[in-house]
Formats: sequence, structure tokens, C-alpha cells
Amino acid sequence: VHNFGVNGTGPGSQYLRYRGFPHKDRLRHVFYIHCENDFRDLRRVGLYSLNAAGELVRRMRRTSAWIRFLSGFRLTYLALDVWQRVTGGGADHVADTREAVLDGEVVFEALLSRWRDEAEANGSAFHVVLLPDPRTAAQFHRRVRSGSFDVLDLGDCFDQKIPGFVWENWRFRSDGHWNEAGHMVAAHCLYRFLESRWGRGRIPDTALAQARHAYYRAFADDAGWPGHRFMPSAPWALPPPGPLDPDEAARIRAKHLALKTEGEGQRRRIAREMRQEEPVPFAERDCGRACQRHAAAAAAYRREYEALAERPPRARPLGNWSAHVLAHSVGFLKDPCESGDLRGTFFLHMYPADPILARDISRDIYPRFATVRIDGKCLLWEALPPWAVATVSAGQREGEAVLWEATFHLDVERHRRAWAAVRSKAPPARGSFNVHRRGAELVYVREPCDEGDVAARFFLHVRAGTERSTLDFDFKQRGVLTDGRCVALAPLPEQDIDRIRTGQFAGDGELWSVEL
Repeated sequence: VHNFGVNGTGPGSQYLRYRGFPHKDRLRHVFYIHCENDFRDLRRVGLYSLNAAGELVRRMRRTSAWIRFLSGFRLTYLALDVWQRVTGGGADHVADTREAVLDGEVVFEALLSRWRDEAEANGSAFHVVLLPDPRTAAQFHRRVRSGSFDVLDLGDCFDQKIPGFVWENWRFRSDGHWNEAGHMVAAHCLYRFLESRWGRGRIPDTALAQARHAYYRAFADDAGWPGHRFMPSAPWALPPPGPLDPDEAARIRAKHLALKTEGEGQRRRIAREMRQEEPVPFAERDCGRACQRHAAAAAAYRREYEALAERPPRARPLGNWSAHVLAHSVGFLKDPCESGDLRGTFFLHMYPADPILARDISRDIYPRFATVRIDGKCLLWEALPPWAVATVSAGQREGEAVLWEATFHLDVERHRRAWAAVRSKAPPARGSFNVHRRGAELVYVREPCDEGDVAARFFLHVRAGTERSTLDFDFKQRGVLTDGRCVALAPLPEQDIDRIRTGQFAGDGELWSVEL
């Protein structure tokens, strides 16, 4: 299960996250869950509009720098609220004229139709889910020709399942989000919906309730999972509150462990070993098949990371930590490893191949809590995001002191191909770098070149009509320095562009500037 919606995003950015997901052709179902503020969010953010031919086009608008800064502190909504109070605007005080609302409805339906068509072309069934708040369903059917979509109205399901259903009784008192009971009923409704699409036999409500509670009970302590506290008015019989059978709990926990691996091959191997109940010695205590299953999963991890240690690293920075890239994660290996090697904090920056589609990610990792130690080695890993990553910058710091830092690129071959494609052509613009337009990206080339040539930040300003987009970048985010040659790739927006101005700057002054 993959989630393309996060706090503060509307349907436009959720669709972009889906588009950038590398495994979207493996999804069997895609659900768009409609919230009542989605029309307004799509209109406010302005990621999409219609051209003169009535076709959906992506605009260049990007979130302002101060909003991106505040969002790092989770202060975005607070700042917007203060701004609305100062300016006298309310929640709907953003060009909510009749014409703007009608335009937003047309753009919304065009976006949803494109998402449906792309999902079906990728082999996925596309569904629209309406929340059980009656206002949401009424709004959607009023503004969208819903006959074009496969719609699940959770309100209908809640009404059928809960006599005298009142929405306010199934959400938190302090805000509008579902409480634990609301989530359980929604899970029930979604399963019944999928069950009808799969054409499978119907399982009883009590069995479905048992299945929904099994995950939590597998991780319960001896006192059991207190789920009954959250379901005082459950519309079905609840399973016993205590822990599961130990073997069943071990199976679920091992399945959960397998979900954290990098690839399908590892998951299948762990599942196969557990089915065969491979006898693995367990040193701490003899607790039967459950311990054997846990040990089998741990042995699979050990083999995988011993193979990792034999691979050539992407980077070997100071401190003898080596950096590796796996199928869906980046890992760091220290061999041998002592307790002093785990001091301080790891920092990790991941830069997308398409900065218009996805944003940079920065994370702090605390090695004492996130490291696996095997045979004197220390292993630390972090999942890569669903979108394509161009560059990874990582290191370790203790207080203000940086112990080591390294940057490595995941798309060096793409840079080499871009350089090969433009090296025999006259550049349309020459500065300290030659700047070429190649399809939907700019190619910056300088040779000979050294680290001093790329220390200054690059600026990139793109203008289309009255809209202007700033796409500045550091060379380490978009560029590769190899064989005395510097090559950087900067994606451009999907829009007719009137003017491009780019170069490098230091402080308040330009070092060089060209215009295309």
C-alpha cells in the first residue's frame, strides 16, 4: 500500500506524486479519496489550468520560499491563519467568484479524468471514495459528472452498517478527523468494496472484525490490546481483547518485518523460509516454532547485508563508513564498528531528478536507535522516496562539528549521455558554462573544471507569459564532476517558455549570466 496524499496537499500534488511513482504499473487499485476542501485547494495552489483548446496543462507555480521555510517547522497553517486575520480574509477568501468556482470545477474534473485514464493505462482500477460527511458527497455529485467514475460513498456504507448513524459520533470531539472507531468502520467498508470487485466469496462480519484486529493484537503485551476501549458502539461482534496465539502473532510480526525489506525477492525468500520452518539455532531461549521463524527472518537479513559488504560502495568518506545504494534504500556500513562510531547524528539529503515534480528531503537519523550490529559491523539504512533520486548527500555530525560528509550521484550515466548528445553542438548560450537546451531540460557543461568552478550557486529563472518560476540549485544537487568535466542537468517546466535566464551568483552579485 502506497500513500500519495500528505498533510497540506490537494489533488494536484497527489496526482503528481502518483505520476512520479516508479512502480505505478504494479498497483492493482488506485483510490482518490475526496475531501470537501479539495476543490478550493486545487484552485488556490494553481498547479493545473486549461489551455485554449480545453486541455489540462501544468503551470509553473511553485510554493513561495517563506511557506516552504515555515512548513519545515509545521507552522504553515498558523502563518496562513495570521495572514488571513491581518488582511481580513477568511477560509474562502481567495477569488471565490462564481467564475473562479466554475473554472475550478472544470479543472478538477479534467484532472480526475486524466488520473483515471493513466491509472487504467497502467493496469489499475481507479476508484473515487467519498467520506461519510454528507456535505462531501453532495458537493462532489453537484460539481462533477460522477457517472464517469467508479464511486464508493462511505456515507451509504456507514448508514447501512450503523442504525441512526450520526457523523459527529465517529470523529474526535476536538476536530473533524475520524476516531479509532471511524477508521475501523471505514476499513470494513473498503474491504467489502474490494471484495465485490474481486468477485470473491463474502466472509462474515465477525471474521472481518477478527482480521482487522489481528495486527494490533499481534503486537500486544500480556495485558492484550485495549481496542475495545475505542469501539464502545461497534456494529459487529468484537474479537477477544487478549493477545493472539503465539505462533499466529509471530507469523504476523515476521510478515511486518518482511515489508521493510528492499525488494520482492527478499520478501519471497523470507516467506519461503518461514513456510519451510527452516531450523535455525536460537541462542537466547528455546521457544519453539515462533523463535525459529524470527531467527529465519533475521538470518535472511544477515545474508543480505553480508552481500552488501562485498559490493563496491558508492562513496567511502572519512571515518570509514561506506555508503551503498540498494533497490529502494540507501545504506551505510562500518566494519569494524565500535560504540564511538555511533555518536552524534547522521544527516541525509536526497535531491529529486525532477525538482518540479518532487521536493528535496532532509532527514536526521539517530544511529544509536536505528543501527543493526552484526558480527562487529554496524548497518544503518534509510528508505528512498517513491520518486527518482538524482543525488544523495550524507554525513555524521556531533553538535556543530561535522565528522564526515559525502555526496554521490545515482544518475551519472544520464549525465554522460547528455554530455555526449551536446558535445559536438554549438551551445545557444556561453558563460562560464556552455548552456544547451535538450528537450525538457538544460545541460550545463564546463571542461576543464574543478570544485572551485561549481562552488557558487546556480540561478535559473523561467518566464512563460506573466508567470515567472525560480528554479535555483547547487551543483551537487544537479551536477556531476568527473574526468575534469562538470555536467549539470536542470529540468524545465512542462509549458511553453518565452525566456530563460541562468548563471551563477555569489552573495548579491552575478558571476556570469546568459539568456536563452
